[in-house]
Amino acid sequence: MGAHAVHNALTQLNSLKKSLHGEKVGFGVLVQLKLEESLGFNHLAGQARKQLIAAYRKFNLPSSLADLGYGNLELKQLQEVCTFVCRECPEIHYLPFEIKEEALLEALIGADSQLSTLLSIHNGESKVT
Repeated sequence: MGAHAVHNALTQLNSLKKSLHGEKVGFGVLVQLKLEESLGFNHLAGQARKQLIAAYRKFNLPSSLADLGYGNLELKQLQEVCTFVCRECPEIHYLPFEIKEEALLEALIGADSQLSTLLSIHNGESKVT
């Protein structure tokens, strides 16, 4: 549900490399698990996300926006992704809790461990490279 909504939004952006449908959906799974952890109060989702990231890395699968070719996105573009998902992708609203753009942005950033680290180091900058 949420994973495919993230995929659909990412396809609206220009990527620096071609990534497969399944790779984008795979990252979307990380975002959905982050949403379930933070909004659904599901602590198992957090553990599952950590295990999945380890598996992605083991098999050399993308686990970040940079891995998918979206490493040069600006915060405004991420916000546009969230707006698109919340307005144009009804499947995101099948999750058992309300999804708002702000929560999705937090989950998108939180699901991407590289991005989370960079934003915490460069707090206040609008570029997410």
